[in-house]
Amino acid sequence: MTFDEYIGLEYFGSDTEPNYSVWKTQVHHLNPTRNINGGVFLAMADNRATGAASRAYFEKFATRAFMVGVDLHAVMLANQQGDRIEARATIVRVGKPITVVRTRVTGDDDKLLAEVTSTHVPVPPASPVQPCPGIPLRGAHSRFSAAFHGTRAICCGVPCAIAW
Repeated sequence: MTFDEYIGLEYFGSDTEPNYSVWKTQVHHLNPTRNINGGVFLAMADNRATGAASRAYFEKFATRAFMVGVDLHAVMLANQQGDRIEARATIVRVGKPITVVRTRVTGDDDKLLAEVTSTHVPVPPASPVQPCPGIPLRGAHSRFSAAFHGTRAICCGVPCAIAW
């Protein structure tokens, strides 16, 4: 089973509305009160926002990159007992170092359930996590921190020699 299947993805955008998706809740998405677990809203929003950020980055810079979420703020406004929920992502800002996305999660009768703002940084395709040479057995660097901070990362008191 894929992650999308597990979280109930039913419809994933179109050419006319690519940042929209529909999810069908399943029994494992519900808490003991039969309401949807808040983590489902976050998983939906992150999934939808990551796709929207990747698409917007490519459209602006003509460069393919996977947009990794590095920050997420959620406001849970309401809940409902199962059924279908929708997520719609809107790009707030697209930039080389960061892209910001706001995602609305709605339920029955277009009721607003959650509003989520997330920040994403680009990671080029097939970029493996690089171990930090200063701390060979603890921690690791990746392109995330270098892309986010715009400099070589420092985790061990000295700049890493890895050329990002």
